[in-house]
Amino acid sequence: MKKYYETKYSENFHSIDYFYDMMRQEEISEMEVFEAKVEYGTGLFWCNKQGELGEVGEGCGKMCEEYKPRNGKNGRCVHSGPVYSPSEKVKIKLKIC
Repeated sequence: MKKYYETKYSENFHSIDYFYDMMRQEEISEMEVFEAKVEYGTGLFWCNKQGELGEVGEGCGKMCEEYKPRNGKNGRCVHSGPVYSPSEKVKIKLKIC
């Protein structure tokens, strides 16, 4: 699922549904957002459970109650995801049914 930033300087990304809900609440028919692209080779990961950045290899297993290894034994957590950054501007339009 694609993710988007509200501005080029936003810290958090969201799904397209988040922005559609925002547009409905604020009665906006059109909005520009920035598509999130995966950053490779940063040495960082995004924890989907905690909503925070972490450093690869920092050993969050023993420190995090939510840690659950992907292989069921040890290693990378199921909540570990890629790091994103804003890229190109995208215009979204709210279709009124």
